[in-house]
Amino acid sequence: VAINSKEDVSNKSTSTALGTSDTLYPTQKAVKTYVDTQNETRDFNSLMRLPVMTITLDGLADPTNTEDYILGTYTITDTEEGVLHSGVTELRGRGNSTFSAAKKPWRVKLNKKTPLLGMSANQKNWALLAMWYDASQVSNALAFTLGQGLSGLDWTPQYRYVELVLNNTYRGIYQLTDLVRLEEGRLPGTAVSGDTG
Repeated sequence: VAINSKEDVSNKSTSTALGTSDTLYPTQKAVKTYVDTQNETRDFNSLMRLPVMTITLDGLADPTNTEDYILGTYTITDTEEGVLHSGVTELRGRGNSTFSAAKKPWRVKLNKKTPLLGMSANQKNWALLAMWYDASQVSNALAFTLGQGLSGLDWTPQYRYVELVLNNTYRGIYQLTDLVRLEEGRLPGTAVSGDTG
């Protein structure tokens, strides 16, 4: 009888204020207890966060072109803020028309070969794609995934989404990806002119 009265529509809570009622259903006390228990055992923010790539350049100035690298340091942390990768890097602009967008793409050159975020390429050179012209921010990922699933393709770039903090300023979500280059762990083949890409 007590359970039936709690399930009665007349007892349904419409209040948005947090209370301690044990009569209204679902009881505010039961919901609060459940939520408090879940927050103690699970950090919901860490389930939704992406790895964070922090790059700090000498002079705290962003690169202004696609030719000249600026020296700096980088750190990639996971969702628990543990350091996954860190070291010295150089950064310059990347792209042609995309470099004129408000959110810039970047070319990253690490001081030593590193397989970032579990990707197979153990290399120094990487790209940070801004995806400025792709509101969904999934077009490249979809193309890469389709490429990896199609037979006959020897290689497709790997990628990971990251949140970028550049020179102490949050820049948004970027796609950290392989470069199309003839080198180990990347595009297989032999350069005709000696150029790797």
